[in-house]
Amino acid sequence: MEQKKEITINDLAGLVKSGFETSGKRTDAKIDKLAAEVKSGFEASDKRTDVKIENLAIKIEALEKRVDAKFDKFESVMRAGFEASDKRVDVKIDKLAEMVGRGFNEMGERMNVMDNNISLLKQGYERIEMRLMNVVYRSELDAVVDRVQILERQMKAVLER
Repeated sequence: MEQKKEITINDLAGLVKSGFETSGKRTDAKIDKLAAEVKSGFEASDKRTDVKIENLAIKIEALEKRVDAKFDKFESVMRAGFEASDKRVDVKIDKLAEMVGRGFNEMGERMNVMDNNISLLKQGYERIEMRLMNVVYRSELDAVVDRVQILERQMKAVLER
């Protein structure tokens, strides 16, 4: 049979120490392995992310080129539209200026006719005024007619005598 050996505190301490050392080495190995796997995972993730970022950058550049091309086209269309609109506005302004000019000319001609008519009216008024200066009032004329009739009767009476 086997003999049982008594375990002392020193033996127990040695066993615990050796267990902890072995456990520490195994834990350290596992931690090192986990750290290497995490590092490898991050590196792989970084590579995938870099590839995705590069692909995204390429897509963004292509999109920017398409947007720039569309804006260039839009700008040229807008410029052509504004130029055409400016030409139409210029033509309309020129026509409007001509119309206003004709209107002023017509108004000037009408004003000349009115000035002539006013001059004629003034001349007629002056002639009437001159004639009225030499005209006797009706009451004065009646008074003179009455006096002449009286004088005629007196003359007739004197001559018949």
